[in-house]
Amino acid sequence: MNTVSKIMGVIVTILIGIIVFFMGIDLKKEKEPNNLYQVYLNGEKIGLIEDKEKLLNLIDKEQIAIKKKYNVDKVYPPNGLDIQSIVTYEDDIISINKVYEKIKDKEPFTVSGYKVTITYKPEESEEEEGKEIIKDPITLNVLRKEDFEDGFYNTIAAFIGSEDLDRYKNGTQLEIVETGSKIENVYWQEDIKIKEDFLSVEDHIYINSNDISKYLLFGTLEEGKKYTVKFGDNIASVAEANNLNVDEFLVANPNFTSANVLLSAGQVVNTALIDPLVNIVYETEKIEDVEVPFETEYQEDDTKYVGTKETIQQGQNGETRVTEKIQYINGEIQGLVITNKTELIPAVNKIVKKGTKKYASTGGYEYFDTDFSNDSWAWPTITPYVITSRYGWRWGELHKGIDISGCGHGSPIYSVGNGVVVEAGYHYSMGNYVYIAHGNNYYTIYMHMAKDIVSVGQTVSRGQQIGTMGNTGRSTGTHLHLGFTIGYPYTGGKFVNPCGSLFSC
Repeated sequence: MNTVSKIMGVIVTILIGIIVFFMGIDLKKEKEPNNLYQVYLNGEKIGLIEDKEKLLNLIDKEQIAIKKKYNVDKVYPPNGLDIQSIVTYEDDIISINKVYEKIKDKEPFTVSGYKVTITYKPEESEEEEGKEIIKDPITLNVLRKEDFEDGFYNTIAAFIGSEDLDRYKNGTQLEIVETGSKIENVYWQEDIKIKEDFLSVEDHIYINSNDISKYLLFGTLEEGKKYTVKFGDNIASVAEANNLNVDEFLVANPNFTSANVLLSAGQVVNTALIDPLVNIVYETEKIEDVEVPFETEYQEDDTKYVGTKETIQQGQNGETRVTEKIQYINGEIQGLVITNKTELIPAVNKIVKKGTKKYASTGGYEYFDTDFSNDSWAWPTITPYVITSRYGWRWGELHKGIDISGCGHGSPIYSVGNGVVVEAGYHYSMGNYVYIAHGNNYYTIYMHMAKDIVSVGQTVSRGQQIGTMGNTGRSTGTHLHLGFTIGYPYTGGKFVNPCGSLFSC
């Protein structure tokens, strides 16, 4: 190869190098990575966009109807939308409008608000003794936190009363001088958490405190059962006719302040059964003067026939001042303890002479020497006591007896009359219980005892101890449930109110 050829080869090589160098520079420029945004909806790629904020602003701008419905200033993307910043050589960019069209009909948009979660504690099953059940948590979507706080406050006030609740919160309750009551504590049994979140407009969102309190009290927002008042109606009669007790009626109709409020013909009242989603607990101290009924003392007279009675001293009720610690759950007494008692007026026993002389023959009839009048029955507990739940409707079911509290755990329980024990044992709901037949097809039932001390077939006399006060079975604190039936209990016998049938209470 001659010199000229060599020189030309070098020149060509240099030129090629120069061309390759500059082409490399252009290639690098063309392959420079881009800062873009990858849009995903529920994990599915929607496309690449250049500006995240423009997409968010377009979503907010277009959702005028949502803004009007919820009275908000801003609307946010669906909860499943994910916009990730990436650096990529890809350049397949789609427009903001195209992305918006792809997502607007697939998933609902969101507004800023709060999720309120109510978590329940385990409770014993009603159907099977010892089995715990846990209710599923409930979540409320609430637009404004203050609406939930106001609605929850109204729920508490429905049971306590807004004036008493305000005085408790503000520390302005009056001290008890002689008699009266005051709230010592207010709380709820559930775990309630409030978390800021984006709420899907496809779900129900609570936008006012009234709806929140209605849902917490009734478990639904559907229109409840209504009743149009007729001439002669009063709160007690309307409640009874609609399977409510008076307290439940007042909770369902907070515009009525007491059971003594007069109703007007044509007035429409709420008779829906409350079904609270939270258990509002409040504890009070109460000092009251309790009437102590006199007892009837019998003196035997063998000159008069069995069944003959003569009153030789009239009875007089006494009065005792008692201090009570009471726990309420949703307006119902769940526990009551008498912490102090002072006798103000002693009770004077009624004294009755009763004949013990027997007739020649009873014709085989088993005679229990009970005249079935109110003062012939013995009260089943010691005094003082408090009737914490009376015969009547409670939570949509008939409470077939009276609950007696305040005597203390382990205190004696007595048979109300002469009779024979026909059942005694344990039941998951009744706890330790006793049935006594008194003749004339009358039966009394004693439930929730700590223990019973009689056996089936045993003859018992009026005022004889048959057990002790307890809290067994499905019981709400230490108390005695006393039932009275005409006919055998729970097998065709008719339950009757012990107050008015057996006692004046």
